[in-house]
Amino acid sequence: MKKMIIILGLLVILSACGSAEPEKESFLLHTDSDVYAKFQNIDIQIEDDQAHIVGDANASGNEFFYLVEQGEKILKPEEAVQVDGEWDGFEIKVDIMKEMEEAEDVVIVKMYTKEEDGSIVNLNPNYIPLDFEGQS
Repeated sequence: MKKMIIILGLLVILSACGSAEPEKESFLLHTDSDVYAKFQNIDIQIEDDQAHIVGDANASGNEFFYLVEQGEKILKPEEAVQVDGEWDGFEIKVDIMKEMEEAEDVVIVKMYTKEEDGSIVNLNPNYIPLDFEGQS
């Protein structure tokens, strides 16, 4: 009898765990936007007061945008990066200032794409923190 109760309890727990996944999948399937930016193979090198960010991008419209921010302050305004076709290589250079290293907030490179109306697409935000620890 105890075994039956344990088996029934496990079945209830397992069936409850399985019901959350279809809702998540249906949310992903109902995305109407064909505007996207995907990134892979991101590498960050910091040397000579400059951060070099390289990687591969696949973006609708063959472009994505980035800006550099620290806390609420925009350090480098939005700039477009052109990519040619699927998974084309890109490079972003960010000049590092002494104030950036001394501030408490982390410097973030925010990469994204935009709708035709200029609104930022936030389905999959891409934030790259720049770590200055150990840099001189």
